[in-house]
Amino acid sequence: MQNGKTVVIGVIGADCHAVGNKIIEHALKEEGFNVVNIGVLSPQEDFINAAIETNADAILVSSLYGHGEIDCRGFREKCNEAGLKDIILYVGGNLVVGKQDWKEVEKDS
Repeated sequence: MQNGKTVVIGVIGADCHAVGNKIIEHALKEEGFNVVNIGVLSPQEDFINAAIETNADAILVSSLYGHGEIDCRGFREKCNEAGLKDIILYVGGNLVVGKQDWKEVEKDS
């Protein structure tokens, strides 16, 4: 059963955690999403290009190695510049090394 929504998923930056990425893909497909999985070690531009090519409704970025916050800096601005102003962006995983206040991380996103 398809829900008509397309999502681009992948693992950003120098991160190569493939197992969680595949689990997310499976769960989203089970819920009826058309999933475009760009895989691991992906730069921001690969997410944006895939979203444009597939007319995606959302981009879901995964990061486990603790540098997701750095890898995602400027991502919203690049999406806007590419014409994806209304696309939903989700970033999840272990986004920072050490502990940071969530309100600060969220504000910078």
